[in-house]
Amino acid sequence: MRQILFTVLLALLVPVAAVATDLTVFSPGVTTAGLRKLANAWTLETGNRVNIISGTIGVIKNDVMSNTPGDVVLLPLLEMKDISGKVKPGTNVPVGRALFGLIAKTGAPHPDISTARKFGSALRAAGSVGYNDPATQSLSGQMVESMLKRAEFKGIIGKPLKEGAANGVASGAVPYAGGVRSEQLGNPAVDLVGMFPTSLNMHIDFSAAVLSGTMANDAAASFVRYIARAEAAPFWNDCGILAPGFKAKNEVGPCYVPYPTMALSPSNDEARAPRPARARGISVALAIEGAQTAIATCLGNGYKVTALIVDSAGVPIAMISGDGAAAVTQRIAMGKAQTVLKYRITSGEAAAKANTDAAFMAQLSADPLVGPPRQGAIPIMVGGQMIGAFAVSGAPGGDKDEPCSIAGLAKIQDRLN
Repeated sequence: MRQILFTVLLALLVPVAAVATDLTVFSPGVTTAGLRKLANAWTLETGNRVNIISGTIGVIKNDVMSNTPGDVVLLPLLEMKDISGKVKPGTNVPVGRALFGLIAKTGAPHPDISTARKFGSALRAAGSVGYNDPATQSLSGQMVESMLKRAEFKGIIGKPLKEGAANGVASGAVPYAGGVRSEQLGNPAVDLVGMFPTSLNMHIDFSAAVLSGTMANDAAASFVRYIARAEAAPFWNDCGILAPGFKAKNEVGPCYVPYPTMALSPSNDEARAPRPARARGISVALAIEGAQTAIATCLGNGYKVTALIVDSAGVPIAMISGDGAAAVTQRIAMGKAQTVLKYRITSGEAAAKANTDAAFMAQLSADPLVGPPRQGAIPIMVGGQMIGAFAVSGAPGGDKDEPCSIAGLAKIQDRLN
């Protein structure tokens, strides 16, 4: 199934109405960051939850055309016309414009690209420029590749990057990369050199609409109005999308807000609400024993790690960070565990698949709860059913994390039920 970005933490953080509505929203990666920020705010206000299915524009369009169940879709204007038979009449509203920018590695020189001639000269001096691989059905990649065929860019080598434009620059694969600004934000390894010259007319306009097959028409319509209202413009601006009539600001707020590994304190209303038990998973005693074994195994090899065991819904049962383990390993372990639960394979198998499947790599990398594929997490199986995941992070490479996960789970496997 296409990747689903579950707002699990929000469900824990907000007052929930007696009957909360779950919406499924299809969103290209270009608009997903801003959409998620708005969805978080909408959930806090209404108690209704939003699951975001993200991917390239082509994949999102295919999902809708193949009648994958959902409630709302965001797409460029032309693609929205192509799926007009799948949306409710009168619900299509403009959301904003994604502008194109050129990025370089943090600290690298910033050439003048204010005109098409200067832009071409800068890229020609660099020799090459990267962009999202069009083979992943990336519209931005297709547009940059087409732009490079213009006369002013003659002699410049274009390099499609299956790992994504920002990651290609960060790794040193290319000196510069071009693409939509919304996909470049949030990566501290890259800097914005400048926006593409306006004369090149490089932008993508997006709109949102309610899908005709929705079973939550009122909530879906309310959400579309919410993300298209004037008050939503600053949210979109923070994430690189220029809403209609809104003047872009150089100073932007945070867009990619890291999810904590532990939820914040609940409100009084939530504390008084019914409290369903955790989903199926292993006992806390066995989770702690397994985590301690994994940490000891890695420590025996000189690695300071975090071990995490989650239940079948991805909620932590036990997380233990060994002495000296980096704090970020908690979040990395969570991403590995979410990969296992979402794709029903080990996180190492997911990483191996992503190395040969550009579209799958894009799915993983666009999901903030999963992130770039990393080895180190394995499923917890009982009676042929997956009841959770066991993840380890902190060794210098996932291939060294995974044996510790295996050792930890092996220690308790025969006592699971």
